[in-house]
Amino acid sequence: AVGDFSNWELDPQYRMIKSQNGERYWIDIHGLTPGAEVRFQYLVDNDIRIADPNTEKVLDPNLDGAINPIFYPNLIPYPAGKTTEAVAVMQPGEPAYNWQVPNFQKPDVRDLVVYELLVRDFVNIHTFDKVRDSLSYLKKLGINAIEFMPWTEFDGNESWGYGPNFFFAVDKTYGPKEKLKQLIDECHAQGIAVIMDVVLNHAFGLNPYVRLWQNKETGKPTPQNPFFNPQDMHPFSVGLDFNHESQYTKDYCDTILAHWIAEYKIDGFRFDLSKGFTQNYTGSDVGAWGAYDLSRINIIKRMVSKIWQNYPFTYAILEHFADNTEETELANFGCMFWGKANTPYNQATMGWASDWDFEWHTSYQARGWAMHNLMAFMESHDEERLMFRNINYGNISGTYNTKSIPTALERMGAGAALFFTIPGPKMLWQFGELGYDYSINWPSNTDVSRTAPKPVKWDYLMDANRHRLFKTYSALIKLKTENTAFRTSSYDISAWGSQKQVYVNDPSMNCVAIANFGMQNQDCYTGFQHTGTWYDYFSGQPLTVNDVNMTINLAPGKFKVFTDQQLALPDMSIPDSVLFPPNPGGIEDRLPLNSRVAPNPFSEHVVIQYYLNEGTQVKAEVFDISGRLVAILADEYQASGLQDLFWDGISSSGNKAEAGTYYYRISTAKGVSSGKLVLQK
Repeated sequence: AVGDFSNWELDPQYRMIKSQNGERYWIDIHGLTPGAEVRFQYLVDNDIRIADPNTEKVLDPNLDGAINPIFYPNLIPYPAGKTTEAVAVMQPGEPAYNWQVPNFQKPDVRDLVVYELLVRDFVNIHTFDKVRDSLSYLKKLGINAIEFMPWTEFDGNESWGYGPNFFFAVDKTYGPKEKLKQLIDECHAQGIAVIMDVVLNHAFGLNPYVRLWQNKETGKPTPQNPFFNPQDMHPFSVGLDFNHESQYTKDYCDTILAHWIAEYKIDGFRFDLSKGFTQNYTGSDVGAWGAYDLSRINIIKRMVSKIWQNYPFTYAILEHFADNTEETELANFGCMFWGKANTPYNQATMGWASDWDFEWHTSYQARGWAMHNLMAFMESHDEERLMFRNINYGNISGTYNTKSIPTALERMGAGAALFFTIPGPKMLWQFGELGYDYSINWPSNTDVSRTAPKPVKWDYLMDANRHRLFKTYSALIKLKTENTAFRTSSYDISAWGSQKQVYVNDPSMNCVAIANFGMQNQDCYTGFQHTGTWYDYFSGQPLTVNDVNMTINLAPGKFKVFTDQQLALPDMSIPDSVLFPPNPGGIEDRLPLNSRVAPNPFSEHVVIQYYLNEGTQVKAEVFDISGRLVAILADEYQASGLQDLFWDGISSSGNKAEAGTYYYRISTAKGVSSGKLVLQK
């Protein structure tokens, strides 16, 4: 071992001791200061420098310099000039985190409404702290779980996180690990479960177990590598492929998963690319890869059984998309599955009468499963946004145009009504509740930009139509999570035509949801379970049903949700500040730069982000509500690309601005972009 304790010199007293079975190396190091961080590495065969595979903090000579100190304050520096490659950090005597919610009660699987979230693209100051500041928004939406895209140490600083290297370490680009613990603790305090997206199909080249047995010419693992396959086993493989039949890999994965539950109180895992846990070589044959694979089934059963043995009721969610015979066996064992319903819902919202039957994609019963283990979603990080397709590829019939943003947003609400009312766990992808309409391939509109940073559109809340969609999502989620009727296994779906219906049958309450996804007015069939008084969930108005086969005329894109129990009326009001936005000082209300702001409101720092298609002179200013200039944030030439402006609330005179409402204006030769900032004390 080499490190701060040896002044990074080779010293015989730090030569590690081999265990009797030859499987472990160890050393006792004395004289370390309790609470002080210590940097170290292992030097193997006087040739390979590696960080500890189990380290919880990694220093990188090529990436750490780009980490903003606002994101990660007081980061211990890389020992430049003393070593190379990744360096591990330990902290002997590190104080334990004091959990405020030590025994969180997870939501029932049947009640789950999961919000998939990428820290980088959810808040402009992409830290765990800023996500924690935004939990009130998610609480208003009504979700009860967050599925975080990977936060373990990954390749690069700008990433989706699916290129992992160190599986026990939090990537520093999001902040220190104690900030993650604070975020998880606050999620639990708010009644929100935390699901970790974990990548165990592969690792990338900086992983120590890759580098210890690696062909230096090809970068591939050698045949002697006890953790990794020398060749990729399946057609979607990325990075270096784990051998999940190896006992070494089994022990490694078990330790990783136990670490995150024990140390961070994770409530569950979403296993990325779980279909890749195979040792059945299928080359480039995608069909063969997805066929029933008993070895893969046994690998997954063993892994989740190990979790449940020590941590019962932990969610185990598979991104699998394999043959239904295999998924049925694992679902009935207790695993949950992603249920991709992107295409049928998007066909419905666009108004195209093909491939729009979503029953298979949303109903565990349609697949012949025994339990509510299908987690359906209309959007995830892997699919094109519904609204992007709506406004670019929607149908048109006469004057009715699903490409129109207000119309497209209204149809998104209809899709949500026929989604959240289907019993079973559900998932939505961040900002879907606001009708996010930037392509997955923004800004280049090619696959090159698939994982590039995307605009953080909190300003959508200032659009009345988008705010109304948020309220629609929130009301439907409230209906689902606060009424045990939606745990039932007695339900019916009719989704093959332009008129679609969902029926929930339960002794506590019956529910009927209907929608017209066609392009003309229609008399829509209802099929009420019984006659008598029913209630329109969104208006509270009673409906007397004398004929269970009655029809209701619905315009295209409209929907109705009825219950046979009168429920509290959901809040569908739109704030006056959204309906009647101010325009002080003649500041133009145009957005050619697609600027976006987060967090907003803010107390310490705010980031204004925008994209320049070409280099240009930029002037960025902040005004108070009366139009007086408060601060100049930029007056310079800026190159093309994504730009960030930080404002800490300090005026040009050096004084802290008073709490209140301010406006920013970004001026270029091509136009002006402006928006509101709210400074809180």
